[in-house]
Amino acid sequence: MYTSFDGDYRRRPMQSLGGHSMSTNRDSIIKKSQEQRQKRSELRKQTASATQIQSYIRSFLTRKHTKSSERTNFDEFLRLRKNNLEANFDANEISYVLQRFVFFYDSGQDSDRLIFICKILVKHTKKIVELLEACPQWRYRLREICNICLQQLSTSSSGSHAIPMRIIEIYTDIKYSSSKQILLQLVEQRYFDKVRNILELKCPPLDGETIRPPDPTTEAVFDMIMRPLAFVAADTYSDICLKFSECFLSQKPSESISCFLIPTLSQPEQSLKFPFIKIIEALGEILPNSSDDCKMEVDLNLKNLDRNLDLKDFSGYNVCSSYLGIMSHLSQHLLKLPKSAVKTKLLSLGALKFDMDDSSKDEYDSDSDSEETPTKNNDGDFFETGVLLDVVEFLYKPNRINWIFQHQIENFSDNPKQLYQISVFCHNFLLMSNFSTASNIELFNISNIPKFLRSLWFTLVNQSNQLGFNSPLALISKGVIPKADTDIERTIPFLATFCAIYSKRLPMMHDDDFSSKIDENPLPFSLNEIIHLCKILKEISLGLVELAFPETRTNLNNHYRNVLGHTEADNERIKQKQQVWAHLLNVVVCVINQLYNRDLRMNFCPEGAWVLENLNLTLDKDWDVPLVRARRGHRPFEPIKDFTRKDFDNGPPPSTKQLRSVTILREIPFVVSFARRVNILQGLIASDKMKIQGGLHAFLQGPAIHLSVRRSHLYEDSFDKLRPENGLEEIGIDGGGVFREYINELLKTAFDPNRGFFMLTTDNKLYPNPNVADLVENYEKHYEFIGRILGKAIYENLRVELPLAECFLTKLAGRKYSTHDMHQLASLDPELYKHLLSLKSHKDIDTLGLDFSIVTSSFGNTQVKVHELKPGGQNILVSSHNINEYIGLVADFKLSKQIHKQCKAFRRGLSNLLPIEWLNMFSNKELQILISGTEIPIDLEDLKNNCRYGADYSPDHPTIKCFWRVVEEFDEDQKRQLLKFVTSSTRPPLNGFKNFYLFPPQDLEPPFSIQNTNDEDRLPTASTCTNLLKLPPFKNDETMREKLLYAIESGAGFELS
Repeated sequence: MYTSFDGDYRRRPMQSLGGHSMSTNRDSIIKKSQEQRQKRSELRKQTASATQIQSYIRSFLTRKHTKSSERTNFDEFLRLRKNNLEANFDANEISYVLQRFVFFYDSGQDSDRLIFICKILVKHTKKIVELLEACPQWRYRLREICNICLQQLSTSSSGSHAIPMRIIEIYTDIKYSSSKQILLQLVEQRYFDKVRNILELKCPPLDGETIRPPDPTTEAVFDMIMRPLAFVAADTYSDICLKFSECFLSQKPSESISCFLIPTLSQPEQSLKFPFIKIIEALGEILPNSSDDCKMEVDLNLKNLDRNLDLKDFSGYNVCSSYLGIMSHLSQHLLKLPKSAVKTKLLSLGALKFDMDDSSKDEYDSDSDSEETPTKNNDGDFFETGVLLDVVEFLYKPNRINWIFQHQIENFSDNPKQLYQISVFCHNFLLMSNFSTASNIELFNISNIPKFLRSLWFTLVNQSNQLGFNSPLALISKGVIPKADTDIERTIPFLATFCAIYSKRLPMMHDDDFSSKIDENPLPFSLNEIIHLCKILKEISLGLVELAFPETRTNLNNHYRNVLGHTEADNERIKQKQQVWAHLLNVVVCVINQLYNRDLRMNFCPEGAWVLENLNLTLDKDWDVPLVRARRGHRPFEPIKDFTRKDFDNGPPPSTKQLRSVTILREIPFVVSFARRVNILQGLIASDKMKIQGGLHAFLQGPAIHLSVRRSHLYEDSFDKLRPENGLEEIGIDGGGVFREYINELLKTAFDPNRGFFMLTTDNKLYPNPNVADLVENYEKHYEFIGRILGKAIYENLRVELPLAECFLTKLAGRKYSTHDMHQLASLDPELYKHLLSLKSHKDIDTLGLDFSIVTSSFGNTQVKVHELKPGGQNILVSSHNINEYIGLVADFKLSKQIHKQCKAFRRGLSNLLPIEWLNMFSNKELQILISGTEIPIDLEDLKNNCRYGADYSPDHPTIKCFWRVVEEFDEDQKRQLLKFVTSSTRPPLNGFKNFYLFPPQDLEPPFSIQNTNDEDRLPTASTCTNLLKLPPFKNDETMREKLLYAIESGAGFELS
């Protein structure tokens, strides 16, 4: 094979002139080839670029030369007609000058020539209009002339502007069909942007809002703005509305726009000219893909534009959907406001009624308010609080709220898009107004529409069923945050809105509503659906607790944030996300607690459905649980704070798992078994005793207060500062028994209805007397004292038979999620309860003449008091639209407000002995068990197995066998009398009679014991301080029964000891 074309086929050796031979390897050859290839590629690019640049320059020079030549021809034409410029031009002459002018026009050189052309066009208007109708080329030329006029007006504040504006006025007149096409093409070429610049240049400074043009020029510019919109009013041109919205409503408004244009467009007389509905639809297309600043501008401009809008004119899915979308976007900006400012604004609007009976306000509202800081923004006054408060007022107009929550839900609640928009609106309102104080916001009237609640829930359920384990609900239930932000943004508003509205609806529902048919059910869920709902919400609440305290540290100090490029806007977004997740935990836990309390009464869930047996509470010790909230304590979804040296002096910080366990005990304690929670409470009390008394807290040790009281004046002597008074001393030494007897009897006489501090419901349950102020002065001190004594009983693990009303127990528990159910009113005021239920089904409520007030009277007092249920309640009539609100307010007044001061004082005294947070672990029924013990029959087998014997007694002793035979024949009342005789309590211990001598101590310490007295002639006696029965060695069952009954039924005191 030839290696060249010179005919030499022989291979010649390579010679190196460097003095030695060098071998070239494969890699170097490849690298050299790549370098040469790259050089050739760069050379080709450079050649192509040079050719392109040269072509551009030649084109530019050619155009410049041609334009200059045409400008010369134009001027030459004018020079030839110098003496006859005022004469009419024919069509050819006009065409000649227009063609050349449009081609060579330059704003820096041809301003005077433009004026000349405009004069010709104005003078020959009729002729040119005819040409426009006949020839498309003329339409092109006139469009370019109009465009040049707009450009000239928008870039120059000096010079003549009347003639160019006159050209635009003539040749965009909608009465000409050709002008319509010209105008539409101008809109595509940034017509509105240029007109906006003209308005800002020509409009003089304004002192404030005005709907009258300040001068003729501004009036002409306003007409230029309205001219394209007139086509929309007559036809459907969505592009015009889109361009208008992008120019005037999606940017920060200038003074001329905010003070003149938008106020003028909002006037009722402009409604026929201004296509507001089409603008709404256009904004609905703009917002989803806009930046946050653009959304803010759109929303604020629309707020000002929407002053005299009649929402009744809205019909059709598109416009309703767009308007709802805008309202939901607008509501998002309210999260920038401090909650205190929003609450004040809502109170001034009458949208929120200040609730003096918010018993959990002091404990819980301060948590969020103390962390509140005003919003700061680099855009200066644009994000001022005043502007956003105006947005609050705009959003909360009654007609707008009614339109959204009545018309839209009734017509479009089956549509997922509009359902989402409504839920976003509600969600933002809840976040803005603080859920714990938002119970009176009118938007909760939406709960009157069961269809909405059902649509919300089943939209979530269907989404979960379709996506399976990857659905947002499933991931949240497992403590995992969905990766996609869109999944979070679409799930949280649905879930949070459903839980919030459902939780406001549940307290007003009667138990019978849970078992009614779906069509008649105002909830509206069947019993099986409610059971499934409880299961899902319980799992979600547990998952949210895990998410609230992640394993990783998320808090970054300012130095790290600066390095990572975090801006103030990023920090604000992080805070808002934390607020959204914390609110979600709040509302989910609220509704699940209400469902649990309802299930305690109705038992619709299967047994054991609430308790998680495999739940692992990571607590080092049951008595080392920080249930009381610290000022610098950890809060859900907040970054872990840096601990100071002072914080470490109080002990090491809790681990993440411990924080989760404590949160479970605070928020959803019912997932932990009652027995475990009782052990935790007893451990907390024992630990507290150890801290206060050291090792002296055991039996017969530690500090004590010696008090002598008269049995006939037990309460009075005890209340008088607990000082020793003259009276009959109790016979016997107090090793604990006298104290138990004293506490028991003191509480019984304090709660005695005849004393006047408490009253009985129809089912014989105790609750504070609403009219106690008419009986006792400074009654709050008495309730505080009684609360302190009851706290002492719980603190010392004593059981007192005090059947307390459910509404009173709700107040004592004091949880922020506790609510008063309508059911509680049945025993408190049966007649009122019956009438309120009948109102729910009454057809002609308007004819009853009811208003939002209630009348009360005192003991034997002929005068009555009128209490307004809401501000101005006497002037607000009850109708079918607000009947549910009326029923809820009446129930709240009877169950809560009438006894608010009494309960507050009682809680204050109770908290002096043990923190209320310790009792928050228990429901109403469980708190009653803590106070009085269980009402189950006494288990004699348990008592036998855990009984201790002294002296020569043993389980096989004849007397002991005789004793148990006789006791087994007792009825339940006699067994309880025997138990009280020995232990001073008629109820069995919570955890049975066992005693393992562990820390913390169990319920019965020392254990139930029997001791021989070696004297058959004596009656049985007892030492209640040691739970000891002193039993003589009776020989037969008859004697045993007779003397035992005589002793336990005699009601004797300690003189028999």
